[in-house]
Amino acid sequence: MKSFLTHLECTYCRAAYSADAPHRTCPLPDCGKALYPRYDLQGAADALRREDLARRPANMWCYFDMGGQKRVHIHALVGAAAGRGSLHERRIWDV
Repeated sequence: MKSFLTHLECTYCRAAYSADAPHRTCPLPDCGKALYPRYDLQGAADALRREDLARRPANMWCYFDMGGQKRVHIHALVGAAAGRGSLHERRIWDV
């Protein structure tokens, strides 16, 4: 599935960053503000049809193409929830 996410943009200084790696905030030392995802909206409008979207499941994956990352990693926190004391992160699925 194609992602229409093009880049991340700082809400304060407008610096642009690659969307290929996860970022939480602007990494510039004097900034640190939130990053907004920016999309190729025309490309999405040309590629996505209402009929196709209507056939997708009515859940959080319906608009996967407009997701926040080009590659999604779903992680599970295991250990503490099972009463094992320590918390470990493990990748369980790549899309």
